Amino acid sequence: METGGALTTLTVLVVLPLWDNPGKYVACCCNVGDSLGYVYSKAHGVREITEGSHDVNSMRDMRDALGALGPVNGENPEMSNLTLSMTDIDKDDIVFLTSDGISDNFDPVVGKFAEPLIHKIQPLVPSQPSQSRLAPKRQNKSASNIMTRRQELTEPLARIASSTKKSVNLLNSASQKRTVSTDPSVDGANRAYTRSKTFIEPRPRKNNQSTRMSTLPLVSGAQRHQLTMLRMADILMYGINGTLRPCTTAKQLCQLLIDFVTCITSAKRKLLEQRELYYKIIIGKDGLQKEVEYTKHQQKMARKRMMEGSTFSSLPGKLDHATVVAYTVGVEHSYTETNL
Repeated sequence: METGGALTTLTVLVVLPLWDNPGKYVACCCNVGDSLGYVYSKAHGVREITEGSHDVNSMRDMRDALGALGPVNGENPEMSNLTLSMTDIDKDDIVFLTSDGISDNFDPVVGKFAEPLIHKIQPLVPSQPSQSRLAPKRQNKSASNIMTRRQELTEPLARIASSTKKSVNLLNSASQKRTVSTDPSVDGANRAYTRSKTFIEPRPRKNNQSTRMSTLPLVSGAQRHQLTMLRMADILMYGINGTLRPCTTAKQLCQLLIDFVTCITSAKRKLLEQRELYYKIIIGKDGLQKEVEYTKHQQKMARKRMMEGSTFSSLPGKLDHATVVAYTVGVEHSYTETNL
């Protein structure tokens, strides 16, 4: 701390045998931050040991590690999600710890297999026009078309109003009281969502017959967590690309997870590894072209512009430090200096 210490997350896991139950073990884990611990069972798949350190039912903000050691606040760490957890495990289960550069890439939203579900669509209540979900005009790019559809769906309003004009005025008045629309049929409507460094954006949805866009399934926070576990289990049980070679050792588990993360982030890495981001072509005094390396600041700004572009944000995966360590429960080893 006195020499300028940096921030870090920490996860420690100890596997202990149960003295009164031969063949049974318990995994005791302590963690702070967003480096997580898991158990892989060949019979039951993957489960998270550190589940209590984060709310699996809410949408994640991946910019927030929730806790860290080091000078978070002056010289004080952030211990708000310091968690002690324990679970029963069996012989030959594999326990493994990962940094968020591993675990986050199994998330279906980060992998662009799904979109985050933030708002639940509420049914329109015709008897209460003041609560209409129509977006205000400044957010509504097709107000006339939506107004017509809304009018057809609100026949009770037409009976209450003395004329069609009055019913439209009621809808217009109600729409001004709403600041955000949750109706997916409203183009351009703002949605509340968690901004993260993976640049997850809600995608436009169009249901008109003339223009029909394919959309990804919407998932809640709990579903995201469940799908993350299922994807991990699928990779470990069937290999990458369905090679049908199940993971049997801790070494294979580490390799499979690293290979998956490497694959899913390959497109983003290739964009950031383009030579044009690091070198420029100039014409020398001799009339020949030659490459000149950008300064470190110019390279950083070029990468930043690339990451802020729509092409980069539409690609799957999260670029982050990827670390995993694994241990097979109950396997006896004799360690030497050469095979630690």
